[in-house]
Amino acid sequence: MWGNNIMKKIRNQKGVSLIELIAGIPIATLLFATLILAMVHFVKTYQETKLFLQLQEDLYQTIEYMRYGHAHETETEGEQLIGLMTARDVQLSAAGNYLQIFPLMTNQTYAGSFWTRYTVNDDHQMEVRSRYGNSKTVETMLIFPRMKFHENQQNERPKKFGNEPQFEIMNPRDIWTVHVDDGGNAMMVDIRLEGKVRYRERQDGQSTREDIAKNTRTIVYETSVFLGNAVH
Repeated sequence: MWGNNIMKKIRNQKGVSLIELIAGIPIATLLFATLILAMVHFVKTYQETKLFLQLQEDLYQTIEYMRYGHAHETETEGEQLIGLMTARDVQLSAAGNYLQIFPLMTNQTYAGSFWTRYTVNDDHQMEVRSRYGNSKTVETMLIFPRMKFHENQQNERPKKFGNEPQFEIMNPRDIWTVHVDDGGNAMMVDIRLEGKVRYRERQDGQSTREDIAKNTRTIVYETSVFLGNAVH
């Protein structure tokens, strides 16, 4: 009886025929292709999100530099940071591409030789340069986009797609608006930064509108800063 039960179980077991195996190959291939496409889409979306977050962080940090001043390791050690919050005066260039900030000085004789200047360069990226009297000048440094600093003391160069920077400021001559009092003294500065990140180069056949929609993303940051030590 026991042997008969075993034989019945063996007879009831079904294998997979060659035809069934071949028929299942297209389904498995389709599932595999779908998985690959999903992974590629995930990686692409992750990289784009990461770059967009960097754009937001860099724009925010750039505004904070203007507000409170820019510190650079050894160069500004022991020096007062020169920012809008403690500024005595500001000057906006006629072209609108740089803002120069002057701090309040105890000895006004040397007031004009202490300043920080924020400039938009030809690549539509933000640079800062400072001067502390006749003794120290902090050379021009790129602050937007922020670059990684390597052990060899060299900053990573901003990435470009052809001649177009990966990160750029879209309103280089319309960033700052200086408000003055009845005496012409600067009292408040409006800041508007419109930044753009490019994910990839423009593809063949893409229109300008398609290129902007599919390959780039923008964001705008706005704020106003009162000059705490403005001349009245």
